[in-house]
Amino acid sequence: MVTRDTLKAYGTMELPPRIPKGCAVDGCEKRHYGNGYCQMHYRRVKKTGSAATSPRSMTAEQRWDLFVVEQPGCWGWQGTVDKATGYARLSYGARSSFAHRYSYERVIGPIPDGMVLDHLCRNRACVNPSHLEAVTRRENNYRGEAPPQIAARTNRCKRGHSLSDAYLANRSDGRVTRRCRPCSLMGAEGRAAWDAIYVLNTAERKIWAT
Repeated sequence: MVTRDTLKAYGTMELPPRIPKGCAVDGCEKRHYGNGYCQMHYRRVKKTGSAATSPRSMTAEQRWDLFVVEQPGCWGWQGTVDKATGYARLSYGARSSFAHRYSYERVIGPIPDGMVLDHLCRNRACVNPSHLEAVTRRENNYRGEAPPQIAARTNRCKRGHSLSDAYLANRSDGRVTRRCRPCSLMGAEGRAAWDAIYVLNTAERKIWAT
């Protein structure tokens, strides 16, 4: 590959002086960062869609219109998604809130005191208000997909055994929990072997589903 330095070393042509690339915004003398902008204006365009608009000056409605993707089924969100919880976040001014809560209050109304929103679609990043239902925290936990919630709904442990003959046991944190009697009789090695088979079967189902 022939570069400027190669041509200059051999003296084969006269090259114009290298001009440093600056920001495309008039009056900005900062160094180029990406897509024709300096770092500040690049991030501003990425967050607001305009180099002249500061993110802190945008209202919640403006940021909602910028990031929401209204479509059949779950509504997409092109803004920030919390990595720890998976929920979409809406930031405006110096405030930050969950985007699905803003969507519900914007379309349906205020969330009743003592209630939380449950995603009926099981997609935490969804902001479609029709996919949200105000329920008690107890009901929201009962509808969860974690093994304890599934066991409470189906009365079966994660290995499929009936919990009708389960026994109570004290946990290390002092709480009392139900223990599956067949799983306890299997022993640690039997439970580990069952769990390994379950993981393999789950991975195989995902491969066939794709």
